[in-house]
This record gives sequence, structure tokens and C-alpha cells, in this order.
Amino acid sequence: MLPFLKRTITDPILRLLTQGISVQEIALSLAVGTVLGIFPSLGWTVLLCLVAASAFGLNLTAMQTANFAAYPLQLLLLIPFYRLGEILFRAGKSSWTLAQIVALIHTSIPQAIKVLWVVTIHAIAVWAVLAGPLIFFIYLLLKPILQSAADVANRRLGSASGRPATSGELAARPTSLAPKQVPGEW
Repeated sequence: MLPFLKRTITDPILRLLTQGISVQEIALSLAVGTVLGIFPSLGWTVLLCLVAASAFGLNLTAMQTANFAAYPLQLLLLIPFYRLGEILFRAGKSSWTLAQIVALIHTSIPQAIKVLWVVTIHAIAVWAVLAGPLIFFIYLLLKPILQSAADVANRRLGSASGRPATSGELAARPTSLAPKQVPGEW
């Protein structure tokens, strides 16, 4: 499992840090991607990340990496978002479980939309209230972590010349994190 997480989450983020993209942009892109990744309606997060990256000039690779990593969290938070929506809107308490929701979606998507419409709208309202503060908190949490990782990468890549590498040199220099090119592939 760890090699899978390294290959799909850690390595893409480290590659971004060595391509001249600012730590702030990567941290913000990861924060927004994570919060969009827990959107309480299944099947929308990739599209939401694409729209947000286009609208706000964020890094789509970082956002989709965070979105992918947040998927288990999305499933874990679906029912709590439903419950908080019921409280916020003083709606009757539903007895949905995650297993029932997934089974309903697998049985009939139109029926699932019809049955879950109101509870999902309430959950989205809760998510919308929490999204801004969550993005801010995650950004503040990630920024120093990413800065440390960028400093380590900078020292490692700059050590060949005896001085820290500039961001232009980092972007131009191939790294061990870059995908291996096979002759004849593009």
C-alpha cells in the first residue's frame, strides 16, 4: 500500500515542488482539492476540481491528487454531512447508512437522486458553510510542510553545483521523481 501512496500522492506533489511552482500555489491547490474532494454528493468532485482550477488558476495536478486522496474521507463524511444538514434545516432524521446509499446508487441513479435530493442539498449547504474555513486551515497546515519538502528538494538538486538551485534550474533539471521515458514513447 505504501508504494501505491508514494507513487500516486507523494511523488506528484514532490515533482510539482521541483518544477518552479510556488509552495503557496501548491498548498492552496491541495487545500481546495481536498475540500472539493469531500463534497457530499458522489460523482462530482473531478468536475468541481476542473472548474475551480480553471476559474481560479490553480494547479489541476495538485487538486486532482488531493481529490483522489480525499475520496475515503468523502465516504466517511457523507453521513455526518447528512446529519448536520438535518440539524441545520430542522428536517426529519433520516436513517440512511452509507451501505444503503451505495446500494441505491448501484440499483438506480435516477431513483437515488429522487430519494436523496433534499438530504443531499442540506448536506451541500453544510459543506458550503465549512468549505472556506477548511481550505484556510488545510492551507496553513500544508504550507510549512511543503516549504520544508521544497527546501530539501532544493538542497538535493542544488548539491551538484555546490549552491542551492534556482527555481528555473529546478524546473529545467530532470529529477529521479520524473517519470521514466522509454525510447519511442511520448
